[in-house]
Amino acid sequence: MLKCIGFRQAIELIASDFGLFIHICVTSVLNFLFQLFCNNKLYQHKIVVIGDQFGVGCGDSLLSNGFTGLCNHLWKLINKSEVLRQNWVMFNCAEFESRSEDWLPGSEKMLFEGVFENRKFSNCEIVIIMLGVQDGSLFFMGERTQSPDKTAGNIVKIAEALEKMGKTVCVSYVPNPDSWEMKQHNNISQSYEHSTNQYIEKLLGKEKRKSLILGPHCDISNYEYFRSDFYDPERPMFNKKGYGFLCSEFFEILRPTLVRTEFESLLGSK
Repeated sequence: MLKCIGFRQAIELIASDFGLFIHICVTSVLNFLFQLFCNNKLYQHKIVVIGDQFGVGCGDSLLSNGFTGLCNHLWKLINKSEVLRQNWVMFNCAEFESRSEDWLPGSEKMLFEGVFENRKFSNCEIVIIMLGVQDGSLFFMGERTQSPDKTAGNIVKIAEALEKMGKTVCVSYVPNPDSWEMKQHNNISQSYEHSTNQYIEKLLGKEKRKSLILGPHCDISNYEYFRSDFYDPERPMFNKKGYGFLCSEFFEILRPTLVRTEFESLLGSK
């Protein structure tokens, strides 16, 4: 996960949001150490998370175990489950402020290759894609090269490339707490993230492949996510409670796939 952020990016983050800078530093170091010393032989199954700051888990609390987002809450739910009997590990390979196009196979930043050509991650069975937040932020700041259909299209291309590698892919919708006022004024259609989610639904919603799963509809147009106590009051991000709820829904969606993966591994080992 998370190569160290660049010097210029670090200076800008320190000046604008020192708390978030500390969050990135702590999660970067802890995930680096975990990935470095993790004994793969102890785990029978792997889940890899790729994405932007949403995938990193920015906004979540660091006080539990230092891991954030799905790699904290979802992993706990998997390990506590009475249905799942085998050992699972989750690796956070998300990159802070990465664009959806940065994760395309063959992109200039080579993020896709950096993860899936690495022997530690290449044999994972499940990949969770959590992209779109940074694209929306750039659009809001005036970068009109971004568009909701382009973001959704990039996500679909990444998912299809992973499916060709034999992975089961779970595509997350894009959270949009920064669209709160739009929702209150019945103008949610102007939200970049909401429009991206509509394109994701249009492109992937009718697919019935076992290798492709859509995550929880974490859009504030969904009343379950139109709750102020789910979001960081200072940043447009989930807080600990929000991530906890999101991950509980992720677990319910992924549980049949996790069970099937365990069953297939038992059959394959006989």
